[in-house]
Amino acid sequence: MMPVGCDIVRSPPSTATWRRLRYCLAMRVASLHIYPVKSIAPIDVDGIAVESQGMADDRRWLVIDAAGDQLTARTHPAMLTVSATLLEDGLLLTAPGVPDLRVTRPGPESAETVRVWNRPFAAADAGASAAEWFTRIVGVPVRMMYQFDPNSRPGRDDDHPGEVVSAADAYPLLAASTASLDQLNRWVSERRREEGEEEADPLTMRRFRPNVVIDSTEPFAEAEGKSITIGATRYRVAGECGRCVLTTIDPSSHARGKEPLRTLARHRNIDGKARFGVYLVPLHTGVIHIGDTVTID
Repeated sequence: MMPVGCDIVRSPPSTATWRRLRYCLAMRVASLHIYPVKSIAPIDVDGIAVESQGMADDRRWLVIDAAGDQLTARTHPAMLTVSATLLEDGLLLTAPGVPDLRVTRPGPESAETVRVWNRPFAAADAGASAAEWFTRIVGVPVRMMYQFDPNSRPGRDDDHPGEVVSAADAYPLLAASTASLDQLNRWVSERRREEGEEEADPLTMRRFRPNVVIDSTEPFAEAEGKSITIGATRYRVAGECGRCVLTTIDPSSHARGKEPLRTLARHRNIDGKARFGVYLVPLHTGVIHIGDTVTID
């Protein structure tokens, strides 16, 4: 049975048809990732439920400053040192130099308004221990919050009412392909040679913090359609992701550099923003797994 979005070819096929079939045959889910707390290290999963606001347990927790605004690794890269383990009633947090902390999901009785990019929604305070723990990590007074209602934050597109999102920056899911990363690394190597710079290790996908990594042979094929089907689930492609300074921070060493923004600005500059990866909005709920077929519609 052909995957959804793949047509049976009857000669003579057009160039566009051949390209579409090549995508269908070559594109599969290579890896899946969630970020339980916004801006911390990912958890790699083999399969996961996709809900209206995004993947289950993805970015339902966040850290806020004294004004109630999100705090991220863009300005506090120490957050990248934090790892989480999912528990039945919450999270187990670990980070270098501090004791592990178990955090229980709070209920709506401690709800208040928080903001991600000035867009308000309700979240519940995770308590004093969590606040003190993250304050030690980032070095400024902060609190940890939980989005107890996954439907509490409206999507950002006014022409798509009813869409919701977690504490992610913009949309429920982010996808990128291995072929796109390979092409980017080739461009980066060329740029370094042009500038007389030493060669460096290739950029890894962790810099871009995707939920879905697609194994593909065609660079940026994921950006060519209006919708993407992954296994039995279908998604609206909301646009290409404009990348920020977080991508210039090495997720292992936490050192800042010029790449990938310098090179993306040359090769993937769309509407004045360096683009890599695509935003996805689920059109229905379901489950996705590593190895699922990916098609572009």
